Amino acid sequence: MLKHLHHRTRHALAGLLVASVFGLAPQAVLAVDFDAAKIAKDEALAARVPTEIRARGKISIGSDTSYPPAEFLGGADGRTPMGIDVDLAAGIAAKLGLEFEFVTAEFASILPAIGPRYDLGISAFTITNERYGAVDFVSYFNGGRQWAVQMGNPANFDPEDPCGSLVGVQTGSNPEKP
Repeated sequence: MLKHLHHRTRHALAGLLVASVFGLAPQAVLAVDFDAAKIAKDEALAARVPTEIRARGKISIGSDTSYPPAEFLGGADGRTPMGIDVDLAAGIAAKLGLEFEFVTAEFASILPAIGPRYDLGISAFTITNERYGAVDFVSYFNGGRQWAVQMGNPANFDPEDPCGSLVGVQTGSNPEKP
């Protein structure tokens, strides 16, 4: 509900998430040892969760689950959300005393749906001024860009001078230009 909540409430909830994330740091050092069930509910933080979300008992999280290791579908059924961001969501929910629902969505559709469809979006978003004008962010990861070329680089692609080259990017991602 971040988009439709009062501006102060959105910032307060974003602040709760920051506190939750930093509260997770000692427990989440080794991903193989991570267990959200071991994270204790923080009563002070839980009391600050917006009433509508607290009454529901669950936060809904939109994510493009095609971006390993951050978020992807796996497990025995090949449809179970997994990855760093799923663990982060589980930890945030535990800290706030909530359950969570991790919903697979098209990347470009997530941010506009925060509020009407999702309470949060967790999907390796690059924070931009335009995006920040629409939703609040909690920065927890620094990433970069990489180029991938066919084995042996037969087209002699020069990453220092990509002008005139045909490249592909994820729809709705930071490098995409309208």
